[in-house]
Amino acid sequence: MIEDISSLETNGFKVLAKSIYVPEISNVKKSKYFFAYIIRIINQSQISATLRRRYWEITDGFGKIDIVKGEGVIGRQPKIEPGDYYVYSSYCPIKTTYGFMKGYYEMENNEGNFFNIKIPPFQLIIPNTIN
Repeated sequence: MIEDISSLETNGFKVLAKSIYVPEISNVKKSKYFFAYIIRIINQSQISATLRRRYWEITDGFGKIDIVKGEGVIGRQPKIEPGDYYVYSSYCPIKTTYGFMKGYYEMENNEGNFFNIKIPPFQLIIPNTIN
């Protein structure tokens, strides 16, 4: 099941995010729940920019926060031209049936200047779960 789409615009870039629970690889007995997420980054600005780094805060139902950061996304550092977009998907495990993710991407423009674009908070939740 696809959860609601979260959306946020910063510095001329719009980020859309949604998650999907993946029961096939989750292990309820070990409290390991996997969620796939799909991200679309839309360049609504007048400048080209390259995604250099990612920073995620992944919060589980106990309030435990895991920080994930690194170069690019899924092994890539995409350049997003004005009016264009980039889509990718990945996944993360958490130890509870619900949680959420948020973060930001560090972008670099053609002049070598860096700026951040925010990733909106979005839920990681098993469908039909009452919280």
